[in-house]
Amino acid sequence: STASGPDATATVGEGGASARAQGRDTVITHADGTVETRSGGTLAWRNHNPGNIRAGDFANAHGALGTGPGGFAVFPDRATGERAIGALLQGPSYRNLSINDAIHRYAPPVENDTNAYQRTIERLTGLDSGRSIASLSAAELSRVVGAIQVVEGWQEGHVTRTP
Repeated sequence: STASGPDATATVGEGGASARAQGRDTVITHADGTVETRSGGTLAWRNHNPGNIRAGDFANAHGALGTGPGGFAVFPDRATGERAIGALLQGPSYRNLSINDAIHRYAPPVENDTNAYQRTIERLTGLDSGRSIASLSAAELSRVVGAIQVVEGWQEGHVTRTP
């Protein structure tokens, strides 16, 4: 399910960098004019978006540079994408939900095998999936963020840079 067409328009992010989809590839134009084309690998890797967060106001407020393939946000680096997952889970739409309910919202059955996703999160974190996101310590939240990254997939592809 794509939120935008195959060649999404770029959004200018911090420092003048921008990103856009070009077919299945993600194209990042850096502030210095260098163009980085990320191809192959997983969508999460191509977009520096380990949680596969959709593009939009939330992603933009958390450092997204633009919209990549499938309508997902492109972040400047993996760390920024990781912080966005944590911020999303701690936000008003998720913080009062149980881990299971949060995963149901994050990865709805219309797009995912939500039950398998929930079981994997529980197995990887060792946390009681009935606990609320708000009750998690920083270390526990970090385990949930890490588990989401595993489920979403992170396989490196190829990077081509042109001046």
